[in-house]
Amino acid sequence: MNIKCVALDVDGTLLDDDHQCSSENIAAIREAHDKGIEIVLCTGRSPDSTYPILKNDIGIQGTLITHNGALTTDEHLKIVDECGFTIETVTQLVAYCREHAVQWDVNTASDIFCEHVSDEGAEMYKKFFLEPKRIDNVFELKDATILKFCCYGTISEMDQLEKQFASLHLDKLGLRMIRSGDFFIDVIHSDVGKGHALKQFVEQKGIKAEEVLAMGNYYNDLDMLQFAGLGIAVDNAPEEVKLSANEVTVSNNDNAVHTVLHQYILGNEVQAGKEK
Repeated sequence: MNIKCVALDVDGTLLDDDHQCSSENIAAIREAHDKGIEIVLCTGRSPDSTYPILKNDIGIQGTLITHNGALTTDEHLKIVDECGFTIETVTQLVAYCREHAVQWDVNTASDIFCEHVSDEGAEMYKKFFLEPKRIDNVFELKDATILKFCCYGTISEMDQLEKQFASLHLDKLGLRMIRSGDFFIDVIHSDVGKGHALKQFVEQKGIKAEEVLAMGNYYNDLDMLQFAGLGIAVDNAPEEVKLSANEVTVSNNDNAVHTVLHQYILGNEVQAGKEK
């Protein structure tokens, strides 16, 4: 298989459960990069939360697809493509989150804005290298392009919020909801997705879908795994995600990226994945 591009989800795939990138994963990515493979990090995170992983931890240049596909930036964080909406579009969502004290924020290409940050929210932002800007009223951002409306809470809180948002028929507003993690719900433009952004990127590079290897672990990775010629789910993924992939490999805590890159690109196979 002639792989020319590797697209990696970050949390739950590239990083372990302690949000660390192992030395094994780093070494394998660097070696693949040195062989001329395009490395793309595809994540629900913002660029500011993702760039340090690529630049400081891994130590390479590459493309970032962030906010679940709403924003693509090059190795210098220059915007290549973005797709968003106006703040008025999420008026109902803002009203619900205000009323029910949900931790939420809105993201532009360069900033993250919050009206209020709980103690739990502050710890979460710190973990993801984020410093949200406080704003009295988010509707002051009427001229901004919003890339993502994000909510954070416990699993049960997000389960309830997911049901509530589903009842609002977001598709009629040109929006769609993604459960991007157990503790996160993202609302993005209906045309946005990791798979769509990855498709645009590789077409610009002259790379075919069958030359793309993608790895992911959650529902926001589904379209990316299905687009890639080889979509691989990690073993810690939900069953639906595993069934959508071509193959299942070891978990994020067992150096999954290292295993897959050696299996398909670098040789010296470490451990074969499990076929779907």
